[in-house]
Formats: sequence, structure tokens, C-alpha cells
Amino acid sequence: MSSPSASASAAPSSGSVSASASAAAPTRTPAAARPAYLPTILESLVTIPEIQYPVFGLGLSPPPRNASANATSAGLQSISPATLARYKLDSGSLTIGGVSEEYVSENTTTGRTIADIEWWPVVPFGPASPAATSSTAATSEAPAPSVNGVPTTLSQLEDEQYLYWTVALSGLQVNGTNVGLNSSYASLGVPSLALLDVGTNGIFAPQQDVVNIFAKIPDARQVADGQWAVPCNTKATLGFSFGGRYVQLQPHDWIYAAITGSSMCLAWPVVAPASGDGIDWQLGTPFLKNVYTVFSYGINGVQPPQVGFLPIRDAPPPPPAATGTVPAPTAASTFEMANPTVTINTVLPNALLPNPSHPTPSYIFASVIPTGAQQSIGLGNSSAYAVGAVPIVSLPVNASATQSAKPPGWPGGSADQNSSAGVRSVNAGASLLALALVALASLW
Repeated sequence: MSSPSASASAAPSSGSVSASASAAAPTRTPAAARPAYLPTILESLVTIPEIQYPVFGLGLSPPPRNASANATSAGLQSISPATLARYKLDSGSLTIGGVSEEYVSENTTTGRTIADIEWWPVVPFGPASPAATSSTAATSEAPAPSVNGVPTTLSQLEDEQYLYWTVALSGLQVNGTNVGLNSSYASLGVPSLALLDVGTNGIFAPQQDVVNIFAKIPDARQVADGQWAVPCNTKATLGFSFGGRYVQLQPHDWIYAAITGSSMCLAWPVVAPASGDGIDWQLGTPFLKNVYTVFSYGINGVQPPQVGFLPIRDAPPPPPAATGTVPAPTAASTFEMANPTVTINTVLPNALLPNPSHPTPSYIFASVIPTGAQQSIGLGNSSAYAVGAVPIVSLPVNASATQSAKPPGWPGGSADQNSSAGVRSVNAGASLLALALVALASLW
């Protein structure tokens, strides 16, 4: 399984190449001595294994700060100031081996309990089509067993079906009105696929869907090939569904830059030409910061990978019962207007531009694999893991804090089903990665 996002490094300039030509070439390990595949850090953690359960939870927004956010209002008071300063909860969270207690509630009216996570299957991909494979790339390899479920040969690596954290997008809305999705490879039975990409600070989509979105936003206009601008004061919302709840994006989420001397602002999504892999949508941080995302690696031969979504905010309260009296005013709306911090000095075109037109390349895979397909390597270690409930991981607390502050069944609680050593192991590993995430977040 690939990591949540990957990007190619830019090629060096000709100047940098010539400047380094005189330097001594570094010693390189012969290709025959190098392993065929080096797993990512997260893949190593679930195959060795080193963590409690083969999942990780990602929150790119701070956890809720209200009475229902945690199991108890005393929860944060029991956490040491040093721990709070180290984790910097106002920046987000990456939890290895479970989901963060700070994003899960025990109050069933919030819609944010562990049972409220909506799970969706990760989309598998078939083998590469003969046309997309170089005839000189195939080499004969002696059969070799995998190690801890990790591929040891290129042929084993090519047999993996789960290549990206990609799920099928089933619903798209503008202001609550449905916008039809149009998969670039619908004729082959490929649905609209969305890549969850934490390394992308934007949203990219196929031309046919982008055109339909902005057609529903008053006064929106195309200002460059595949790029639209909208009135900065628009109140339009975008909604995305994978078969259940809609994740709603407010204007401040999908409008990203103001234009000098204009009342128009640049907006996501931007058109991305089809690349042949069937992935039409690329949902980056504007989407991911509006939902708590749980990535489950699955278990070799037992459970395929899944992605779970949990709301960041509490569900709205139910409408008051009909009593014949005037209901009390409801709480203020969470609606937020766009307030872009980036301003671009440019001049918008005076003429209407034609809609983008990009050719659709041939599909690069030989077949379409149905969701739910089992994979025997590259996922969680089947000798160490069994399908079970996702652990809820808590931050380290003061030594003087009473364990009664934790409800039964939660890590550290009186009925904790996980060993204390296991919870400490998860917290120790998660803390370093959480700090790395905070450093990345400062760049966004």
C-alpha cells in the first residue's frame, strides 16, 4: 500500500547539473545488492509489526473544544502542560495505531462517536495493460517468499492491487443541489475515483465535473485554462459524499486567493487532465481539514484496506418538538465567508474563455478489479492482527491524575481492553509523528 501522498521531485536546472559535474560521484550500492522494494515507514509499522492496530487517524484541524468533545470535561485538565505544549493540539493530529481521543466523543448526540465512523473500501487496481508496459521491463525472477508480508521481488510488488488511498466518490453538491458526476472511464465500469492526498494543498477534478460545478455558482467565470474565479462574497458550499454523509466545504475552504483590484477570487477545484489511471479527483487539504480521516491498512488475506470518515464538528441539535410555542433562537451558524490571505496581482480576461478540452488517454490497467478484493502481501501482518474495533488512543496524563477520569473501555480507563504497555507504545510512536505533522502544517 502506498503512502497517502507522493510527489515527484523537480528536475535540477542545467546550471545546478553543470556545477555538480566536477564533484566526486557518491558511492552507490550495486543494483543487484539493493532490495527490490523498500516499504514506507507506515507500511513497516504494520508489517513488522510495531503498532497496536494497522490504522492511523489524521486530523488537519484542531479537535473540538467544547464540553462534548472529550469523554469528560476533566480530560484535558488531567493532561500535563508539557504534553499539551508538545502535541500542539491547535494544529491537528496524526495518531498511529488508533484514533485520537480528542476527536471522538462518547456523547451519542454529537454524531462523533467511534460508531459514527463511515467506512468505505479502498479501490484496488488491476495489472498494467500490455500497452502501458515496456516489453523490455519484464525480467525473470526466482520465486521468493515475502518477509512479514512485504514484497521481496518486483513481480510480487506488481501483484499488489492497492496502490493509492483512493475511494469511489458517489455524490457532489453545490449549495445542497446535486451535481452529476461524470467518470472519465465510465464506459469501462470505472466510477468517479478520488485520491485522498495530504500532500496537495488544493482540489483537482476532471473538466466535465468542474464545468458543471461552476455553472451552478452565479457570476463564476473561467479566467485561465481550467481555472475559475467566483465573486469573493459568494455563499456557495461544496459537498462531497462517498455513499453516506456529505462533507461540506464553506467558501473559506474552497476559495484560496483574491485578485488585485477585483471583487473576484480564485477557487478550487481546478481542472486536471486525465492521466489514464482512472483517478479523476484529487482531494487535498481543503477537503481533509473538514473531516477526521482514519486510514486502515487492512490485514493480509483477511481484510482489504478501508478509509473511515468522522465529522470534525458536532451534529446540529434536533428541531424542537411541536408545542405551539415559539422556539428559542438556534445557535449561530458555522458558515464562514471567504477571507483569502493570498492576493494575486493579475488582470482578468475581458472575454469569455471556452471550456477546457483535454483528450482522455487510454486506460492504463488491463482490467477493473471490484472493491473488496483480498490481497496477501503489503497490508497488516496477519500473524499479529485480527479484525477488531479501532483503538481509541489518549494522550499521556499527569501521574497524579485519577484513572476514573477515563470512561470504562477507553485506553487508560478502568475497563481498558488494551494493555497499558501497548498504549504507551502507541503514544510514544505517535508523538514523534504528530510533531512532524505540526511542522508540515506550518507550511500550508
